[in-house]
Amino acid sequence: MSTPPILSLRNVSVAFDRGAAGPVMALRGLSLDLYPGEALCLVGASGAGKSILSLVALRLEGHDGAVLTEGQILLNQSGGQVDLARADAAQLRALRGARIGLIFQDPSTALNPVKTIGAQLIEVLALHRGMARSAARSEAAALLREVMMPEPEMHLSQYPHELSGGLRQRAMIAIALAGEPRILIADEPTTALDVCVQADILALLDRLRSQRGIALLLITHDMGVVAQIADRVAVIDAGRIVEEGPVREIFQAPRHAETQRLLRAAQLGQSTPSPPLSPAEPVLEVRGLSLGYPRRSGLMRRITGRTEAVRDVSFSIDRGETLALVGESGSGKSSVARALMQLEGFDAGEVLLEGTALTGLRGAALRNRRARLQMVFQDPADGLDPRLTLGAQVAAPLQNYGIGKRRERLDRVNALFCAVQLDPALMQRYPHQVSGGQRQRVAIARALALNPAALIADEAVTALDAPVRAEILELFGSLQRELGLGILFISHDIGTVSRIAHRVAVMHRGRIVEHGPTPAVLERPAHAYTRALLAAVVHPDPEKRLNRGPLQDAAWPEIPSGSDLPMQYSRVGPKHFVLSPQTG
Repeated sequence: MSTPPILSLRNVSVAFDRGAAGPVMALRGLSLDLYPGEALCLVGASGAGKSILSLVALRLEGHDGAVLTEGQILLNQSGGQVDLARADAAQLRALRGARIGLIFQDPSTALNPVKTIGAQLIEVLALHRGMARSAARSEAAALLREVMMPEPEMHLSQYPHELSGGLRQRAMIAIALAGEPRILIADEPTTALDVCVQADILALLDRLRSQRGIALLLITHDMGVVAQIADRVAVIDAGRIVEEGPVREIFQAPRHAETQRLLRAAQLGQSTPSPPLSPAEPVLEVRGLSLGYPRRSGLMRRITGRTEAVRDVSFSIDRGETLALVGESGSGKSSVARALMQLEGFDAGEVLLEGTALTGLRGAALRNRRARLQMVFQDPADGLDPRLTLGAQVAAPLQNYGIGKRRERLDRVNALFCAVQLDPALMQRYPHQVSGGQRQRVAIARALALNPAALIADEAVTALDAPVRAEILELFGSLQRELGLGILFISHDIGTVSRIAHRVAVMHRGRIVEHGPTPAVLERPAHAYTRALLAAVVHPDPEKRLNRGPLQDAAWPEIPSGSDLPMQYSRVGPKHFVLSPQTG
């Protein structure tokens, strides 16, 4: 390119200090240029060095013993060129946020949980743009409006935990934009988001890049995301850039083996799950489940109403069967999961596990029955205790229920590690010492420790790269065949659902609006919302870009939530139903 790069990494190496074990290299002589106004996607598998590159660009790499050992990080600006590798603390504070903005992968950990969204935005506006509080609050609302946040004034006074994943990510983007940076680094900004919100966020980032002239460095493991937004692609493997070029060139004629592997994993054809056990035997039944949350506002956080999260949800899962529950963020999927685990109270309905109602059970009776229903959470980094070894975490349920003596528990844990295809030698390691895929396998082993009849997998493969995701899906399938597990698979990834689920239930605004066999729902969707979900799926093909602006709320089909309007299920095929307002 004739235009000089706005950011250049030259021969950058980063090492993790592992004490007596010696340094571990995370980046090895890496060089990369980012040009004004372009979207450069850095893509690679877990552990390739993507995230540490995002941190080193802002000189935030010093956590966990990481050290920049050599190289230059050259930032070009109107006042001249600055080498961030040699900048002092004051220079870095002035440049972070004001010249380079960073969108973290997980906004729930990046946002301050004890400060409102408004307070966090105002803090950046005051620091980098010198705004007084009143002006900063107006600008904060304008920023939320720019990132398509509905009711921005209301969300200014809310805390991060009161927002859905998609809204938290929009707030994170607004904060990154508040200092008016010329460079935006987005580290896996859509990994944990549903397909609709992902498409919205990608369209939003693309629009902001175009309107503000921002250079975008987007870090991802998803080749579908790369195809949707990238001008150029850089493939990273083992800390090195192994291939780089225009997006169409990379997809049409990949040269390096790692690029080819990533593309193969992204383009795997749909596989069909093994048929469920016969005859059908319900293991988990949900009847008319409804629940809501108090709505609070004002300085004293007084209850001003109630938000309905789940309304009249019913389904059943047979032994050896997988039901996928899909829908956008905030549709009520995770609320259903927490209610089934009795971690959340609900207003109406009944939950039966192997024919026994869990609703009225208390104390030891509930505890004993709950052993038969286990859960695998979305992020094993949050679900696993960082202070315990992996073996101790898998043994914990056995110890809590007083099952077996120490030697017997050790043998059981060893067998569970083998069952989830983990080397038992890893039992003595801690969560931070293994990869994301290995942590998720540990979480599955722990969930299987008590021989459950049913398993709830809440976005269990969302944060994993495509090759590891395929391995975990195959693991779920093989365990289901061996153990006859009934699985409730909560996901927003339609491609994943098509490979593991026997049936699909689509949730929208707290209701199941379509329910039927997977091929019928995904190939012949009858409800407008299901069609909108499928239309939002990103394809690993630059020729199939979505080319649309962010969806407004009005673009989604309205599902009335008031009890005064009766709803009914209409049959549109064998075992295929759609929810609609009752007529006549």
